[in-house]
Amino acid sequence: MTPTRVRILSALGAVSVIFGVFYFWKMSGLLAVSGVAVLLVSIEFSRMVYKDTRFNVLFIILAACIAFTVYSGLDNSLLVFTSFTLVMYAFILSTARRGRTVQEILALQGLTALGLLYCGVLPGHILKLLSLDQGLTWFSMFLCIAFAGDSAAYFAGRRFGKNKLLESVSPKKTV
Repeated sequence: MTPTRVRILSALGAVSVIFGVFYFWKMSGLLAVSGVAVLLVSIEFSRMVYKDTRFNVLFIILAACIAFTVYSGLDNSLLVFTSFTLVMYAFILSTARRGRTVQEILALQGLTALGLLYCGVLPGHILKLLSLDQGLTWFSMFLCIAFAGDSAAYFAGRRFGKNKLLESVSPKKTV
């Protein structure tokens, strides 16, 4: 099966699952599936960035807590994000004696801050869309935009891409 066909079938499958869950379980089912997606994204991100299992577990817990804090609408969600980012920084610095260079530590800290933003804050806001009056419409619009952007990037990369980019993460990704 061609990569294009696999991509199209996986997108159609994901959309079918999302709308099937909404049809049978309404918003609570959609929130549950979205929560599982947040956990899966956090697991995937932490496996790509951290070699140490302790970092993986801590990152996943903190990202899930940030997503819940943002979704629940607590006034101090920015404070929670900042505090959790500092906890990860402290944890990274505590392992600095293990032969890491300053550049490696700074890169790990930058990836941590961006990762908590990507895996915690942004999904929390996407989940918050569901609680709006037209929540399902906005959520569907977000999915359409995400799928369209992903597909456009895929086809543009196949057509115009020449140089490989991050082969360890995505072997066929080009720039």
